[in-house]
Formats: sequence, C-alpha cells, structure tokens
Amino acid sequence: MITLTAGNSTSLLTATCTLGICSTMASGQVVVGGIQPPPAQILSFTADESACPVRLTGRGVATSFTMTGTGGYVFSTVYREGAMHDAVGLNVKQAGTYTLTATYTNSCGTSTPVTRTVSVGRSCP
Repeated sequence: MITLTAGNSTSLLTATCTLGICSTMASGQVVVGGIQPPPAQILSFTADESACPVRLTGRGVATSFTMTGTGGYVFSTVYREGAMHDAVGLNVKQAGTYTLTATYTNSCGTSTPVTRTVSVGRSCP
C-alpha cells in the first residue's frame, strides 16, 4: 500500500498485473490535488435607502463577510461555521459605492474571496 498526502506527488510508479502465465505492466506518476474549502458565494447585496442612516444587507454562503465603502466605512462579520448567513451593515451615511467581500474558511484553508458592489445614492446628516 502506498499513502499519499494531498498536494504531493510521487515519482514514477509501476504496477504489474499477472493472470496465469500472462502479465502486463503499466507505469505513471500520481499527483494528489490539494483539498480546498468550498467556494464562498454572495447571493444578494442591497442598500435600503428608505431611512437615514442607510442599511446594507448581504446574504451568502461563507464564514466571513466584510463591507467596505466611502469615507473609510468598514463593517465585518465572522461566523464559526460556513453556511448561509446574512450580513448587515449599519450607519451608512455617505453616498458612494460599497463592496461586500465573502470568504469561506475551514480546516482545509480559505477560499478565494468573492465580491459584489452596491451603490448608495443617499447621504445622511
């Protein structure tokens, strides 16, 4: 038995199959790909401008959400388990473009970040 670890490869392996007096040989290299976490997903990202301050709401499948925007706005939420979650950004007072970034982290690593943007047209005092 040969044990391989994810992300590693072997040098040349050779196997022989014998049936009665006939046999055949095959050889090749085995590469075991790295195991990755599931990809993060952003299902929606909206701005509710019906009141001041504006409220941002995102929904996605991830463990971490970060909202960034105009005037140095930053709001983040981290969950212990990756699943569908809502992320809410409060106290948005400046018009501009806001970005939601989501990642999924588990024991296999961290997924590639995904982003979505929303425009806020309303400024609040």
